[in-house]
Amino acid sequence: MKNYELLSLISSKIDEKQLPLIGEKIEGIIKDLKGNLINKENLGKKEIAYPIKHENKGYFLAFRFTLEPKEVKKLEEKLKNISEILRFQIIKKI
Repeated sequence: MKNYELLSLISSKIDEKQLPLIGEKIEGIIKDLKGNLINKENLGKKEIAYPIKHENKGYFLAFRFTLEPKEVKKLEEKLKNISEILRFQIIKKI
């Protein structure tokens, strides 16, 4: 298992009360792929540098987790299917 960080940009069009549900959905995907969540952090609503899908702001959620390297591609595919996620980036930690 390797350490990874996921930074996700969530649509600002959702109600802020729905944000924990989206976080739990992402956590569930990581756990379904036999990953271990280390840390989850809500970085708040921020303005972004350029519009993404006609939005200028978004909520940032950060996750630290361990996962088998072969499962990262599956995680990316599942994250792409969550309509509230505007963008995400997965970084391998050394």
